[in-house]
Amino acid sequence: MEFKKVDVNLPKIKQVNESTGRKYVSKSGKSYPSVTTVLKTIDKGHIEAWKAAVGEKEASRVSHHATTQGSIVHDQIEMYILNRKGKSLMPHTARLYNNLKDVVDKSLSEVYVTEAMMMSDHLRTAGTVDCIGVWDGVLSIIDWKTAKAPRDRNDITNYFMQESFYAVAFEENTGISIPQLVTVMTCETGDVKIFKESRDYWIKEFIKVRYEYEKKNSKLDQ
Repeated sequence: MEFKKVDVNLPKIKQVNESTGRKYVSKSGKSYPSVTTVLKTIDKGHIEAWKAAVGEKEASRVSHHATTQGSIVHDQIEMYILNRKGKSLMPHTARLYNNLKDVVDKSLSEVYVTEAMMMSDHLRTAGTVDCIGVWDGVLSIIDWKTAKAPRDRNDITNYFMQESFYAVAFEENTGISIPQLVTVMTCETGDVKIFKESRDYWIKEFIKVRYEYEKKNSKLDQ
């Protein structure tokens, strides 16, 4: 299957990794924190509790496995939607990818950008979006995720806030509105779970977190 490509021009920016987190810098010198750095403001007490329960060594092993596997699947689906040939995969990872690919074939019709860096002056934030394209007939921010087992909507609200940022940043830079957020999660259980959300709801939540990030970092600078 081949996907229709829609050309979109976005301003060139670059990533800079600092001790306080990742930032993005424009050609004019504007610098904003990454959306993932901003969202770390949200309390992650449950993650620390999990690490304490399983031990640092096991937590590190599980996190490394998940990150590595997620990156491979992510890269493979990106090559696919760009109509390029991917790499050979180990059977377990191939299963995750193929389940994701089956869903993509049914729902994705046009691709605007993949792995595109964007910056918003309005939100004073920047980041790199997985994919922007037409999903089930609606222009959408699309985020690829891998997981051990399907997760509930309430467990991944940070994904929706991140995606809402991308939608606003894209419109700010192109004038093209994106109403829908799509999270596609391929799981080791064989399930593929799809979450569709509204940009207008989640951007309000992201703005609250962005404000808390600003307050927290202003205090650190004093």
